[in-house]
Amino acid sequence: MASPQVPMGIQNTRGPQLIEEYIVAALQDNAGCAPEGGAVMPPPETCPDSVHSAYWFAQSHILTILIVVVFIVLLIQMIVLAINPNAGGH
Repeated sequence: MASPQVPMGIQNTRGPQLIEEYIVAALQDNAGCAPEGGAVMPPPETCPDSVHSAYWFAQSHILTILIVVVFIVLLIQMIVLAINPNAGGH
């Protein structure tokens, strides 16, 4: 999914690139504060506080970190099962 073009006159912005930023972009669209060219990061000042709070949360990358941690745990479990097939408890 390509990032939207940044509208003219908006400086230091870019389109969404991360999972969290696409969620913020959807919130911008729902709030009706996204520029004509599509949602931009950071959100425009005209957006409600909920969009700005979601952007702050997105900057912490908590969702990305959670996905990586879950993937690592699943990978470790698969390796343990490959080494010892009886480790599954069944």
